[in-house]
Amino acid sequence: MPQSIPYIIPTIDPPKAMQRIDNVVAIPGVTTAVIRFTTPFATVPVVELSRADRIAEQVPNPTFVRFPIFDGLQQVHKVEFDGLEPFTHYEFVIKAAGGLDQALGLAKVTGDLFTATRSAHVFFDTLTILTRANEDMYFNIEVYDGGNDYGILSRFLTDHRFLDGGTYNQPFPTIDLDFAPDSLRFSILGYDEDSPSFPFLDGFEGFAHGPGPDTLLPDVPDGNTYADNDQAIITGIVQTHELGQFATQSAQTIDFNLNSINVRFGYGIHGRIIFQVTDHPETARRRRVADQLRAVIGSATSMTVGHAVAVGGTPGHAHMFSLGPDLTAYRKVIRSGLGQSNWQLVGEQLSGPLTVLGSASGSIDVFAGGEDGLLLHGRLEQPEKSDAKPVWQNLGEIRDHDVLAIRSRDGSAHLFGFDRSGAVCHLTLDPSGANAVRPSGWQTLGGSFTGSLSVTPQEDRFHVFVSDADRGVFYRQWTPLHPDLSNTDWVLLKGFKGPVSSKLGEDGSVFVVGFQSGNPSCFKVLGSPHGWGNDNWIAIPEPNTKTLVLPQLI
Repeated sequence: MPQSIPYIIPTIDPPKAMQRIDNVVAIPGVTTAVIRFTTPFATVPVVELSRADRIAEQVPNPTFVRFPIFDGLQQVHKVEFDGLEPFTHYEFVIKAAGGLDQALGLAKVTGDLFTATRSAHVFFDTLTILTRANEDMYFNIEVYDGGNDYGILSRFLTDHRFLDGGTYNQPFPTIDLDFAPDSLRFSILGYDEDSPSFPFLDGFEGFAHGPGPDTLLPDVPDGNTYADNDQAIITGIVQTHELGQFATQSAQTIDFNLNSINVRFGYGIHGRIIFQVTDHPETARRRRVADQLRAVIGSATSMTVGHAVAVGGTPGHAHMFSLGPDLTAYRKVIRSGLGQSNWQLVGEQLSGPLTVLGSASGSIDVFAGGEDGLLLHGRLEQPEKSDAKPVWQNLGEIRDHDVLAIRSRDGSAHLFGFDRSGAVCHLTLDPSGANAVRPSGWQTLGGSFTGSLSVTPQEDRFHVFVSDADRGVFYRQWTPLHPDLSNTDWVLLKGFKGPVSSKLGEDGSVFVVGFQSGNPSCFKVLGSPHGWGNDNWIAIPEPNTKTLVLPQLI
């Protein structure tokens, strides 16, 4: 299965009643390309493909056109092209007509793709002589392009006489093809030294006593060839093998058996074709970008108007959010390798901060302040659709609308913030459903603080730190599913006042770093089962002083 590389084209979205082209995906092979897309209204599209660079000055490039009329009216489309040049840049245009109640309208998008290249190695593992006429039997080993110009790719004429019956290992040299065609045609001929050179198979000449033809045309079919008389002993075989079109993580192998057995001479050759399809560097770059966008599944917060934050979404997409003027919020979609959409309004009557949280499934949760000090939540189930808008839901009152959002392994979203009394509180949102709020609602962790939060998840619990500006750093564990089993008391980590950041170490320990003037100044380690111990905060040396080796973090 070839990997899909998104080439989704940014367009100005037409009105809902008009035709449009969405979800364009181009899958380039070596000499083929598959283009998939959807339309909201059933249609027969027109797809054009041509080389991006000119083959010759003042001569237009040939254009491949597909009009799949025999597929009928469709909303999900798949168009295939073949006969392309390897390792070449192509541009395509998709046109689709239609609309609501048969309204006329033409949607059009453009894009590009880069075809791949292919290398191959042919290994002849064994030759088995089954019958032999005499001691003067020879072989022609020839490999041809099976579908392009049908020309010779490799030729080996043996000077070795296979005297005895039996099996010979690696009987013929390996064939290395830096640029392999779509198919390989093997022409193997065993013959007697005394066989004359004569035409056969409708003019296919020159097997015995010399090389075969320089082209092996399609009118020479696959199969065996025999001549056995007083003048000649010839036993041959022609066999074709198709090579794959699309890149895979590892090389692909095709086993072959070239067997030809006649009365006085018979043999079997076993071998392998190992080939590798390699994507064009631009295709590989686009895939890396798509992987990077996919990996950006986290949370981000915008505090001020015009300050944009981004999270990942479905493969090949990233999403930027920003507070706008007049209590608004906007979003744009960034598509791998193909630009970005326009800014789209996603909410009104919203105040900052604006917090967004991505997920492995592609959905995005958005949090912002609403009227009367309430915290609002909206979810985008299909954020790759640029016109998608969340339905906003009231989550209750949180001080300053400021929440810390964390995604757990089961896909749930966990919110931590302060209520009006200064107590830390927690809310769980299920990964799906119209009403995502758990029935338990907001749960309190107690305390009364003025400061900031740092939370580190570990399995089914959370390590919660509060940096209180006046008193210092407080810590407690919190298990949402079993709040009665959570530590009920906040522990003051004496010896430091200031903001902190926490991480989970590979050994399960929790590592918390204190910051002064924006720089890390000290740290503590919570080791299970020994707890914090009696150690004070350990100072982090200034630059250009003694190097301190810190625990490896995940």
